[in-house]
Amino acid sequence: MLTCNSALLYLLGVFKLEKTVSPAHAKKMTPLTPTTRLSWLLEQQEFKAIHSVTNRLLEKYAEFLEKTDRPKDELIAAFNENSSEWMEGSYTFGDLMFEALPTLGEQNRFYRLIVV
Repeated sequence: MLTCNSALLYLLGVFKLEKTVSPAHAKKMTPLTPTTRLSWLLEQQEFKAIHSVTNRLLEKYAEFLEKTDRPKDELIAAFNENSSEWMEGSYTFGDLMFEALPTLGEQNRFYRLIVV
């Protein structure tokens, strides 16, 4: 989920700054990790409106990595024990992304093209 949505946020940011997204922009983005893409947004003062939600996305992603960084058998057992809590965390993460995308995409033709 973070890989695709961080790409959308990054490209929305590029569009907001450059008024276009070129193949060169996309090529520059592809080697970046999802967290690096989000960190880039935090470096842009123009995107201050999403800095708080972006920080929370990074925190939630770090929590996800901590929970899932274990052997497969342990992971399955932990999920079975905590599935409701973990699902709630995934919904929270989705809600944060749902907040960030339209905030950055506000009055942005590229965002409209992504949605419709």
